[in-house]
Amino acid sequence: MNNVSGGEIKFYYKTDSLFDRCKIMSAYKANSIKTESGESMLDEYAMTDDEKDAFLVILEDVIFNAGMKFRKLHADVTEGVFFDTVIPQTDPDKANGFTIIDHDAYNENLLSHVDNHTRAYIVSHVLYEWYKLKNLADLAKLQEVDMLRASGNLDKTIFQFYKPLINT
Repeated sequence: MNNVSGGEIKFYYKTDSLFDRCKIMSAYKANSIKTESGESMLDEYAMTDDEKDAFLVILEDVIFNAGMKFRKLHADVTEGVFFDTVIPQTDPDKANGFTIIDHDAYNENLLSHVDNHTRAYIVSHVLYEWYKLKNLADLAKLQEVDMLRASGNLDKTIFQFYKPLINT
């Protein structure tokens, strides 16, 4: 989700929405893993409400990494990164993200792409760290591939987003 106002673009992602996405994705993966007797490993491998504290610890690092991807190309992340915070006048729910300066040179058509790729990177990276935390090496390896693809897609989209500034 993004909010453009007052010369800034705020990229933010609701904490509960990210948690729900991570639970759903981990549940689908866990449901596809069966024991020798054919039983699902859902209870063992899927993220649950009881594990939200671990999710928040992981999310804080991942949000910082996502914000740094923008800063890597252009040092205009204005507020740095915000984590599990209520955004005044935007949304009453807690959210995570960062704010960049709106240079009026950006291709507005890319805003939704940047937003979607950022969210995909965040979820993928959280799941990768989650599987590592749970000591699930095989799932972590598979998730690492998804995370690296999401990271590459985000980097390409950020570059396209910032490209007009390079040419000025």
